[in-house]
Amino acid sequence: HLCDRRQRQMCIRDRCTAFRRTVSPFPWMTSAPATPKPTVAPTKAPNTPAPATPVPTKAPSTPIPTSAPAASETTSQRNAVKSAKSYIKYMAFSYEGLISQLEYEQYSHEDAVYGADNCGADWMEQAVKSAKSYINYMAFSYKGLIKQLEYEKFTSAQAQYGADNCGADWMEQAVKSAKSYLTYMSFSRSGLIDQLEYEGFTHEQAVYGVCLLYTSDAADDRISVD
Repeated sequence: HLCDRRQRQMCIRDRCTAFRRTVSPFPWMTSAPATPKPTVAPTKAPNTPAPATPVPTKAPSTPIPTSAPAASETTSQRNAVKSAKSYIKYMAFSYEGLISQLEYEQYSHEDAVYGADNCGADWMEQAVKSAKSYINYMAFSYKGLIKQLEYEKFTSAQAQYGADNCGADWMEQAVKSAKSYLTYMSFSRSGLIDQLEYEGFTHEQAVYGVCLLYTSDAADDRISVD
């Protein structure tokens, strides 16, 4: 009987084990079988070419300006420039006056122009230099000096610049001019004043120049240096 009981216990145990394998002991804990997720076939990315990496471009190089080759200078042109520089070193010349001087030295007109153009002269300063030279040896009024410089072929602007910057005292120039006239001629007081005004001095300048030389004891109202 004992063996039969053991066999029955073993048989029951085996059946319980088999039952537990097929039936959950807690039915309410069982979940519905998971619905399998649809598998999506992997899609290949379109074969789009990768964006090309931009290649850095160099800024266009700025061409270095090349100076135009200097025109060949003829021997006569070179000599004209040398002569022009020599002249303005020792004397004052206007542009036109220097050209005339070079032509007088038998340079062609073209070479003379070339020499004046390339001698490096400042024509304004040449006018000042010429004005100073004139008033060192002769008496000039302001207007008279401008006319003299224009006669030397300075432009009106250059002549005026020269007269403005030569450092002349126009009152003293009137005195100097009056003395110069009386050295060679005799004048009445009013006649000398008129002569100075004719030379371009203002009335005030002319009177000043004459009054310094006027002598009240002149018998015939004439002025003398003495």
